[in-house]
Amino acid sequence: MEAYRLCKDIDEKDVPFVALAIQLNCVLWTYDQPIRDGLMQRGFNHFFEL
Repeated sequence: MEAYRLCKDIDEKDVPFVALAIQLNCVLWTYDQPIRDGLMQRGFNHFFEL
């Protein structure tokens, strides 16, 4: 539910990936800037940085 809440207004297709990152307490690796920006605005900032 937390992943859905975070992604619902940005891109619902990313819900499973965000949910997995939350459940495993790991970072999310994405080059999708809109999802990244939207999640950061909502307090999710666990991203893989190159």
